[in-house]
Amino acid sequence: MGIFIVTTTPDGQTIARFHSLQNALAGRSAAIKPDEFPDTKVIIQGRQPLKDGQPITLHLKPDFMLQRLLQHHVLANLTFILVLVMGVLSYLSLPKEKDPAINFNWIQINTFMPGAAPEGIEKRVTQPLEEGIARVSDIHFISSMSRDSMSNIIVRFEDIDERLFDKRLADLHREIQHIDNTRLPEEADSPFIVELTSSSAFPTAILILQGFSYDDNLRFYAREMEKEMERQRFIQRVDLIGGSDPELIVDIDMDRLTGLGLSPAVVAQTIKSQFKDSAAGSINIRDQQWLIRILGSSSDPGELARLSIPGIDSEVLLGDVADVYLG
Repeated sequence: MGIFIVTTTPDGQTIARFHSLQNALAGRSAAIKPDEFPDTKVIIQGRQPLKDGQPITLHLKPDFMLQRLLQHHVLANLTFILVLVMGVLSYLSLPKEKDPAINFNWIQINTFMPGAAPEGIEKRVTQPLEEGIARVSDIHFISSMSRDSMSNIIVRFEDIDERLFDKRLADLHREIQHIDNTRLPEEADSPFIVELTSSSAFPTAILILQGFSYDDNLRFYAREMEKEMERQRFIQRVDLIGGSDPELIVDIDMDRLTGLGLSPAVVAQTIKSQFKDSAAGSINIRDQQWLIRILGSSSDPGELARLSIPGIDSEVLLGDVADVYLG
């Protein structure tokens, strides 16, 4: 064995000097490059004796495994095929989705309270909900908007992992349910919570159905198309927007109402108490029991317009003090 001290001169040249009286120069090999590792001891093999301090030139050979791979083409081809097959198998085993759902840690809370003004929605619905939501941890910010008959709250969580986010979402549901049971008015609907993801906030496709008028026929065909698309296996969810049932609108003429000595509260209370279906008991006929129910509601505006409202002197029909129509 021979030991060489590899040094680098000030002008950038690499010199290896022999410092042992063994071995020879022919057939030598080295495992490292002298120009990359200056001032490093290199052990080589050879057959010609060298003098101590004699400069030599190192003819470095590549690593044994790399040399064998380059010299044997069959081994190189088999290695390439093995790597290619493993790559294809790894790719095929990866979970793939055509439209993956991406969670943005955003939550939307909608609460409806029909007939309420924005000020009433803000005070009676939005503020209690915000106070309950604020008790949940890891919330980045809360944004709310109150408008006619509706409260809309956006909650943005911090950038937390999925497991912790699911826990915070459960806490949010629990707080909102507690506020709904204890502080929200009875006439308000239960809050509707939506987790905003790439699939819920950004639909894959939007289908628009148009007609000559917004009537029952258009709503019927819209619902039929919704049911048909929900039957398809490749469709996860279908949301129908704008297909709600028409409402009976009562537009009160305040001049007529005031002239008869009535108030809007009396009209509203009369409609609430009388324009509804109610149970009237049961009756036994030939060993069979039949339930009796009085149908007091109807989608016909004319039926509601004929509703009697108790006045100061006599009863007044609703159609005499208000315009009733479908809207």
